[in-house]
Amino acid sequence: MAFVNETLTEQDKEWFVGFRLESEFRKGALVPSPTKWTIDKERFAVLVALEGQGADGYDVPPLFLALFWQGKVIRIEAYTRGKGSYQTGTEKWWRVTNILIPKELQDQGDGVLQLIREALDAQGTGYRRDVVEAVQIELPNPRFI
Repeated sequence: MAFVNETLTEQDKEWFVGFRLESEFRKGALVPSPTKWTIDKERFAVLVALEGQGADGYDVPPLFLALFWQGKVIRIEAYTRGKGSYQTGTEKWWRVTNILIPKELQDQGDGVLQLIREALDAQGTGYRRDVVEAVQIELPNPRFI
């Protein structure tokens, strides 16, 4: 099965909140539960946009994302841009600037990077992959923490 975009159920939101992810912007605050995510149910890999802006070319903070896989949280910081429209098709660019992978997954680093590529590609534009004609993804070397 491939990654698909879904709206979270109440059960999904409870699962997400269980990770107790801290906000990058508000000390002591937790990231609120998202309404949508990009998920591969067969591999149980879940990409969630957490907070931030990430508009490439502007003086704004990155978009903070998390990839949940094998019970671990992979933290991602990225900037994105696109062009086109839903009617004529869009192009999407991702410039990932930071990937923090738990050391327990170090032996699977290449697999983690592949999951990130697949998930970002599937996320599409506004969680719609059907309108995207091309996706470019630039990934840095990850850091293992």
